[in-house]
Amino acid sequence: MDEGHRLPMIDQEKQWTLTSNQMNTKEFAETICLRMLYILCSYSVLLLIFGAYMRLLFYFTIRLNAPRLTGQSSMLKLNPGISVIPNPSVLTSLVHIRVSNPVSYSALVDEMAAFLTHYQTHIAGGVFAHCEPVPGFVSPRVSCRYNLDASGPCNMKSGFGYFRGQPCFVVKLNRIYGWLPSPVVNATGVRLKCEGLTETDAAYLGKVCYYDMDSLKYHGPLKSQSEWCDRNFGVFNSMYYPFLNQANYQSPVVFVHFTSPKRYVVIWIKCYAEARNIKVNLHRNEGSMVFQIMVE
Repeated sequence: MDEGHRLPMIDQEKQWTLTSNQMNTKEFAETICLRMLYILCSYSVLLLIFGAYMRLLFYFTIRLNAPRLTGQSSMLKLNPGISVIPNPSVLTSLVHIRVSNPVSYSALVDEMAAFLTHYQTHIAGGVFAHCEPVPGFVSPRVSCRYNLDASGPCNMKSGFGYFRGQPCFVVKLNRIYGWLPSPVVNATGVRLKCEGLTETDAAYLGKVCYYDMDSLKYHGPLKSQSEWCDRNFGVFNSMYYPFLNQANYQSPVVFVHFTSPKRYVVIWIKCYAEARNIKVNLHRNEGSMVFQIMVE
């Protein structure tokens, strides 16, 4: 009899334990959900506060149309560098051209065309100052248009000279906000020279022609190549400066044409700018750039 009375008590204890476990599990799940909701709300509030703080910080410290650090406070220290287009790779400065294999230079031609597209697409819709015929004061808030007729024989129609083994390159000064050139005597802007790194390289490189807005102004687009190629330097005309983040701004460029480089030889070339306020250091690429070409 005693054992018969104990069995229901054991069943009741098991049932109570099971119910208690279920209640504990439910309470535990509710606790976890509440904690997760609390953490989510807390981080959301912190994120909103941080976003509002950053927005206020940027609003009062960063200008939309100008960098915060300019002049000597900027990283470039008012000493512009030089860029050469095309640049085949970030891993090498060698431009290797196989005249008999168009695939070897097709990417170079495409890069040249893509870069010059900016100058073509902004001609029709852009607002530019009339700088070429008027040598007087030009408003710095309106940029001058760069006329691609200044490219001479270095154009898409001629394939930029690559299929003839006479490659053209586009050289430009890197933009520095507010920088004004101080030209050397009798110069209309920053002069550019590209020549062999050594005397041997200079002999292998042959004649170098420069085409820019100054040559277009003095010779016109209908002159022959020999008439255009009468200087040993190119010019980034001062009328394109300063750069103040103007709408449709077009950086002045110089088209450098290597007309007779020696075949099957790696030729080292240095391009450097000449102005009274440009420091040139070939080892640090300050105001200059060194690269190589090889024509086969």
